[in-house]
Amino acid sequence: MGAWGWPVPSHSRISSGFGPRSSPGGIGSTNHGGIDIAAPSGVPILAARAGRVVSASWQGGFGNTVVIDHGGGWTSLYAHNSQNAVRPGQVVRGGNLIARVGSTGNSTGPHLHFEIRSGGTRLNPSNFVSFGMRTSDWANGTPVSGGSSAGDITPPPPGGGAMDGSGSDFGAPGAPPRQPITQVVNESTTGQTGRRKNNLRTAEGVLDVGCEILIQNRRNDILLPVTVGEITLEYARRGSPGKLTFDVVNDDILNFHEGNPVRLRVDGENVFLGYVFTKRRKFGGIISVTCYDQIRYLKNKDTLVYENKTYSELLRMIATNFDLRVGEIDDTRHKIPQRVEEGSLLDMLETASEITTKNTGRLYVLYDDFGELRLTDIENMRMLKLIDEDTASDFDYTSTIDRDVYNRIVLSQDNHELGRRETHVANGEVNQSRWGILQFYENVSEATPQVLQAKKMVLLDHYNEKARKLRIENCFGIKHVRGGSVMPVHLDIGDIIVKNFMVVERVKHKFSGGKHFMDVDIVGRRGFRV
Repeated sequence: MGAWGWPVPSHSRISSGFGPRSSPGGIGSTNHGGIDIAAPSGVPILAARAGRVVSASWQGGFGNTVVIDHGGGWTSLYAHNSQNAVRPGQVVRGGNLIARVGSTGNSTGPHLHFEIRSGGTRLNPSNFVSFGMRTSDWANGTPVSGGSSAGDITPPPPGGGAMDGSGSDFGAPGAPPRQPITQVVNESTTGQTGRRKNNLRTAEGVLDVGCEILIQNRRNDILLPVTVGEITLEYARRGSPGKLTFDVVNDDILNFHEGNPVRLRVDGENVFLGYVFTKRRKFGGIISVTCYDQIRYLKNKDTLVYENKTYSELLRMIATNFDLRVGEIDDTRHKIPQRVEEGSLLDMLETASEITTKNTGRLYVLYDDFGELRLTDIENMRMLKLIDEDTASDFDYTSTIDRDVYNRIVLSQDNHELGRRETHVANGEVNQSRWGILQFYENVSEATPQVLQAKKMVLLDHYNEKARKLRIENCFGIKHVRGGSVMPVHLDIGDIIVKNFMVVERVKHKFSGGKHFMDVDIVGRRGFRV
């Protein structure tokens, strides 16, 4: 593998290194898959090696992102860009301008998030690049004649000809031109897809009062284990499957394995249907069991190419491919023009969700409802149960304008006929006078004037308000509260009174001794109307 170049030659400070770090939101920790290079917005980002652009688009929390395929399984990723300067399928040399530094997506300030991957595995870029190695000067350890400057964008040679002799399979002499990936074709399959039985959806209940857990084993026996201690059930609005945990007493009859279906009913009502993923033996003949619902299978990784599909159509396609049961799926309406996605299915769906919200102002909740995947407009997730001083024992309330809050929306579009960049602005005057100007910026490559006008107003409506978060511990449990539920909240927290509908981000149900309590993280409205 030839030499890699530093992608932001004018700036050298690494604001966040590779590996474990504290979460940007300040809660918990995460594994950072690249390095963050601090630089002001608009600073040029250069290709670290020669290659072909796989994608140049909005990618969820990464914001505007460019991915380059360097051949041999090697790729590089450049994220949070203020704008992308290349297009999918374009061939670039090491040192070509590909984007400009920004703070789009989940970002706390202008910087480049830079990744190097081999065979899909993230590697520490600091082991490959160092400040002072200019991409415009080096490729494969040898100076490149006629290297482009940071102000140039080199178009692909006719027929995808040679680039820089970097040792990859791009542009090898006499090699056929490489085409951008526009479809996924299955060339071979070994064996048939296995299917397991799940009779628990329709199995009769045993207990009318309290918590009832049933497990169906490989012989299709339905078991009623003896549980001890607390049963917990956790949901998040996005990014995680429903999670059920409990302890059972091991005896001569109990015989179950990983993958077996599990059902939870509370006071005769269906609450959870999922599968055993982990068994942990503990002292005293106790088995600790962890189960997940169908959302867990959306963590599978794949490559998908789709065109002109809605979020709901994409979900149905994925569910069919992975043999997942679906229930009611709302029509999300907005057609996503074309996407080439590689990664987890859940990330692909989250990207489709964000694109849909930014173009329609509607927020949809994906969840598993007792063994059926559902996609529901958050307007239809309202509950009548009130959280107030009588039901909440302890709380922590935070409001902020520091993250994902904008009162000026700027959408730009390049007019190549006139040689200029045109911007479309929407101002939230009242909140600008309160908070100062907090600006959202996005370059929109293809959109009609009508779409641009509508989109900027949708974004202003979505982002132009304070972010509010409320954590309540040990409040009275409500069985069917899940991530995405919309609940009325009425609490006097001292200097203000919270009286509004709020969205459940996370909930942990706790069942023990015939009692039901829950811990809830709730956020202020964002993406839905009250």
